[in-house]
Amino acid sequence: MRAIIFVVVMGVLGALLKARRANARETPDGYVLEYTQAWRWMALGGLLLPLMGLLAVLAAGHVPRTPGDWKAFAGIVGFFLVLGGWLTLETYRRRFRLLPEGLAVRTPWSSEQVLPWAQLSDVRARPVWQELELRFGRHKVGLSRYLSGLESLAEALRRYAPAQVSSPDALHVVLAHAGTTPAQMLAPRRPSARSWVDSLRDATGYEYEAVTDAFEPRFTRWVASWPVVCVLPMGEEARGAHLEPLLASLLRRDLGVAGPVSVLGGEETGMLTFRELIEHLEQPDAEPLRWKHVAAVGCEVRDDTVTLRGRLWSVEALSAPRDFHVQGRGEDLGALTAELAARFAQALELFPAPAAQARWREGRPRSLQALEATARACDANDVAWLGRALATGEAHPDALALVELDGHGAEGEAALLAAAAADPSDAQLCFLYFIRLWKGQGRDSAAARALVAGLQAAPGHGKSQMCLAHMFEQMPRNAERILAHAEAGERLLPGNPYAVSNFLDYLHRYAPRDPRRDRLIERMLAEGPDHPATLRTAMDFYIERGEAPRALQLARHFEQLCTPPVSPEVLYALRQNPVMAAALDAGELTPLDEARRCVAICEEAVRKQSN
Repeated sequence: MRAIIFVVVMGVLGALLKARRANARETPDGYVLEYTQAWRWMALGGLLLPLMGLLAVLAAGHVPRTPGDWKAFAGIVGFFLVLGGWLTLETYRRRFRLLPEGLAVRTPWSSEQVLPWAQLSDVRARPVWQELELRFGRHKVGLSRYLSGLESLAEALRRYAPAQVSSPDALHVVLAHAGTTPAQMLAPRRPSARSWVDSLRDATGYEYEAVTDAFEPRFTRWVASWPVVCVLPMGEEARGAHLEPLLASLLRRDLGVAGPVSVLGGEETGMLTFRELIEHLEQPDAEPLRWKHVAAVGCEVRDDTVTLRGRLWSVEALSAPRDFHVQGRGEDLGALTAELAARFAQALELFPAPAAQARWREGRPRSLQALEATARACDANDVAWLGRALATGEAHPDALALVELDGHGAEGEAALLAAAAADPSDAQLCFLYFIRLWKGQGRDSAAARALVAGLQAAPGHGKSQMCLAHMFEQMPRNAERILAHAEAGERLLPGNPYAVSNFLDYLHRYAPRDPRRDRLIERMLAEGPDHPATLRTAMDFYIERGEAPRALQLARHFEQLCTPPVSPEVLYALRQNPVMAAALDAGELTPLDEARRCVAICEEAVRKQSN
C-alpha cells in the first residue's frame, strides 16, 4: 500500500512539474510567475475533498461517541483545513512580477513590494524545500520549483541583475531549478505551423533558403553570454613574424568553430599586436580590458623548420600566462596550425565536438611557401593576385580579412567569394562577403546566405550577430529576434561603438521604454565621445527625450570632426553604413554635408522645443 501511495504521489508531482510553462505570462503590468491551473485545482481539491468525505461519514450516521473520538475527529478536520487552506492561499494569492526595475513580490499575508535588482546579492537552490532562494539584502524570497516562468526569471537576471548573479554559472542554477538543462533551454526549437522562412520569402520575394531554425531568440541570448577571447599576433622580431597576422586570423577562425566562445581580432580591439597591448597596459591611465582571455600566436622559421608559439592569458591573471608550442616541417604547416588550435581549445576548456574538429582540417595553409607568398601579397595589398591564387588553392583564404578591398569593385568581390568558398567555416570571411553585398535590396539573398553560413559554423561571431538583426528586419513581427541579435552583437563586441549604436537603434524602434537605453547612451559618450556612431545615436536620443540643446551640442562637435581634412577614422565610421558608403563613393555626399544635415535637424528641434 505504501508503495502504491508513493508511486501515485510521485506521479502527481511529476505531472505538475510537466504542466509548468517555461516562460512567464505577459500582462500589461509585467511578466508574471505563477502556479498553473492544475496546481490550483489540486490545492482546492486538497481542501474540499477530505472535508466532503468527513461530512459524508457524518451523514451516514458514523458520529463520534466518546470524547477521544471527538478529539481525533477535530484533529483530522483541523489538519486538512490548515494544510489545504495554506496550499490554496499559496497557489492563488502568491505572485511574482518581473519588472525592469526589480522583482515585485506579493504573498497571501502582505501587499506587493518591489525588490530592486541592484540589491540582489545571491541566488541559490534549496533542494529540500524544492525552491529557489533569492537574497535582496535582508530580504529572502523563495520561489517554488512548481512556478511557471522560471526561464523568464533567468532572462531577467541576465538582463538586469548585478554581474555576480547574472553570470552563466548563476543562471544555470535557475535553469536547473526550473528542470531545464542549459542544453535543453538553448537547443533550437522548431517553428510552429508556419515557418518564419516562409514569412521572410513572402515579405521580400528573396529566397533565404540558407536560413535555418538555429537562430531561436533564447539560443541567441545564450550566445550573448559567451566569454570573449582576443587573438593577436605576438609581434616579436623574428624570422617568420610577417606570417603572424595570417596565423592569428586562422587561429581566430579555428577557436570560433570550437565551442561557446566569441573570438575577436586586432581590427575589433584596436590592438594590432600583443606588444601593443602590453604597451597599452603599462600606461598609467590605461582602460581595463573587456575580454576574458587574450591569446597570442607567434612564428619562427629556421631553414625548413617552423615553430608556432602560443600564449594564453586570463585577463584576471595576466601575470600567469600559459605557453605552448608546436614544431614541424614547413610542408606540414597545415597540420601544425590545427594542432596549435587544439592546444588553445584545451586551455580554454572548449572541448570541441567531432564536427568542429573536422573543420580544423579545412582551410589549412598548403605549405610554408604558400603562406609566405600570401603574406607578401597582403603586404602589397595585391587583391588581383590573391583572387587568382585563391581560385587555384595557392593562397590562404584568411588573407582577404587582412587586405583593403575598397576601390577594387568586382575584383574584390570575386576574391572574397573565392575565399569564402575555399573556407566556408570562416565566419569573418562570410561576414565580409555579406557586407560587400548587403544593400537592403536587390542582392540580399546571396548576402544572407553568406552571413548565416558563417554563423552556423561560429555562432559567437559578434559582427555577424549584429548584422543578422538587419536581415531579420526584412521579416514582419520579428522584434524579439531582432533585439536578441542586436544585443548579442553589443555583448560580444565590448567597447565597439557600432554594436552599441546598433542595439540602441533597435531598442528605440522596438522597445522605446527599455531602461537600458539611458545606461547605454551614457556609456557610449563616456567611452567614445569622438566617434561618429556615438554622436549620431546620442543626437537622436536626446531629441526624442526633449533635450534638443544637448543634441545640438553633439551635432556641432560632429561637424568639427567632419570638417576637412577628415581623419581616416571618421571616414571609416561613416562608411559602415552601406548606403552612405555608396553615396560617398559616387561623390553625391561629403562627410561635411552629412554633419551639416545633422546640425540642421538639431537646430530645428531646438526651435520647436523652445516654442
